[in-house]
Amino acid sequence: MHTATVTELWSEELRLWTEGVENCRDRLAPHCLMTLPGTGPLKPDEALAHGKSAAWGDVRISRKNTSEHHGAVVLAYRARARQDGTGAPYMAWCTSCWVPRKGGWQMVQHQQRPETDSAPGIAPASSRDRAADLATYSGASASAPLGVSA
Repeated sequence: MHTATVTELWSEELRLWTEGVENCRDRLAPHCLMTLPGTGPLKPDEALAHGKSAAWGDVRISRKNTSEHHGAVVLAYRARARQDGTGAPYMAWCTSCWVPRKGGWQMVQHQQRPETDSAPGIAPASSRDRAADLATYSGASASAPLGVSA
């Protein structure tokens, strides 16, 4: 992967944080899926309708990782940002997938996993909720220890 391309994609990723989805729609594929705090997968129009596309201030991206496969580029990183540049920081582990399209790059996937339960507007999940979520993916019962089917 060319260094210039990777640099461009990291710049676009930061731009989505600082300018918001509405101002960067041309960089999102119409079928892009975004899983943001408190939501299931959303397409860009749905993210806008749910108010999940606002611009952030004081954005810092760290722990950057890049992976390429068959022309698609995945960015994985830690984001630290403040809504409107004020208030408590929001910290999340994020991934985005970019593909070459229409003479440039478009995002086809983005996910944020809050680093703590302090995501704006998100009630902390209970231990039982977390166990149930994990059980769904592992095939185990929520009441059984992980890795043990009930």
